[in-house]
Amino acid sequence: MEQGRYNGPSGGTSVRRPPTGGQRRYGRSGVLARIFVMLLVVAIFIFCAAIFFKITDIVVEGNNLYTDEEVVYASGLALGDNLLAVSRGTVAGRIQASLPYVEDVQVGRALPGTVTVTVRESDAVYAVYAANGTVWLMNSSGKLLEQASPGASSYPWLVGVTVQTPQAGDQAVCAETEGLDAARTVIQLLEATDYLPKIVEIDVTKPYDMILRYESLYEIHLGGVDQMEYKMRYLTAILADSQIAEGGIIDLTLEKENAAVFKPWSSTVSVPETPEESTGETTEESD
Repeated sequence: MEQGRYNGPSGGTSVRRPPTGGQRRYGRSGVLARIFVMLLVVAIFIFCAAIFFKITDIVVEGNNLYTDEEVVYASGLALGDNLLAVSRGTVAGRIQASLPYVEDVQVGRALPGTVTVTVRESDAVYAVYAANGTVWLMNSSGKLLEQASPGASSYPWLVGVTVQTPQAGDQAVCAETEGLDAARTVIQLLEATDYLPKIVEIDVTKPYDMILRYESLYEIHLGGVDQMEYKMRYLTAILADSQIAEGGIIDLTLEKENAAVFKPWSSTVSVPETPEESTGETTEESD
């Protein structure tokens, strides 16, 4: 049998001929051609993105405290930027870092060139002193919003907490963490009622014996944070009682048979045993 010849299926040994120089060159050139085509496709895509997917419109929604221009400036976006290169997380982070009242940011993209920025703003709910003597406004989650004048009387004063190294947009840091956590619990529950605008002071000097001052009428003793939702329902029932309109002390520590006690400035009055049992009637007790 001659070398390199195939004798067929009946027997013998097949011998593969080694590739010639021309075949080796064709294999290498085929791989290079495929790589070139891939690079060409990527280049075309980048070119099209740069030409056809530019930002042509920036829409701002949900803003009341800040203007559209302020939100757009804080976002770092500009008309003509590449739409596909917009990082939602980066844009949201920039806005929240620059605009303290912004609590949440959602960024959307729509072809061919629209970016929608939807913000959710928070409200200041109380004023607090800082260690350097300044006054700061804070929201219900404990975020510092801005420095205020010492006479920020339109907000409840948070007593018993002193903020360290305040910075707008940062979470409040203080040594009295238990007191701050207790205040946040109370505030978040008060936000669901109509009473928050009437609270002038929240005293958490003793987190186990918190005191609310309701306008000039009532001093509300809450005790600790235990059963706080129940206490708030109870408070609603008590404040609906016309017989306590003269003002006094509302004891919601629930130390007396799990019941609240209302004490006018002149005498002591019993209140409903539970918030569900409120009938609008109270009975007066002697001191």
